[in-house]
Amino acid sequence: MVEYKQYNSSYETETLKVFIESFVHYPLFWGVFEDLFKSEIKLRSFHAQLMKGLFKATIRKDDCYIGVADGKVRAVVIVEKPSDKPISFGDYAVSGMPGVIAKIGLANTLRR
Repeated sequence: MVEYKQYNSSYETETLKVFIESFVHYPLFWGVFEDLFKSEIKLRSFHAQLMKGLFKATIRKDDCYIGVADGKVRAVVIVEKPSDKPISFGDYAVSGMPGVIAKIGLANTLRR
C-alpha cells in the first residue's frame, strides 16, 4: 500500500531518483541534447543534473507529495496551483540551472 505525504528535503535523494527515472525515456530530452555528448554516461549525467534543476525550481512554486511504500519513495506527485505565477528565470537560477547551461554552453542553450 502506498501512503502519500507532503515532500520534505529529507526525502530528496530518493525523490530525485524517482523523478529522474520517470523521465529517462522522455524523447524531448534525448532528441534535443544527445548530439552534444560523446558518451551515454555523460548524457545521463547531464539529464540527471537537468532534471534535478527542474524539480527544485518546480517545488519552489508547486506542492509536492511523495508516495511511500515499504519505506521507499515510489511516486512523486506535483500539484500546480492555478493561482501561482509560472516558474521564473529566478526560480531556475537558484535551483541549479546555471550549472546545466554551463555544461552545454550558452550558445548551445540558446539554439535549443
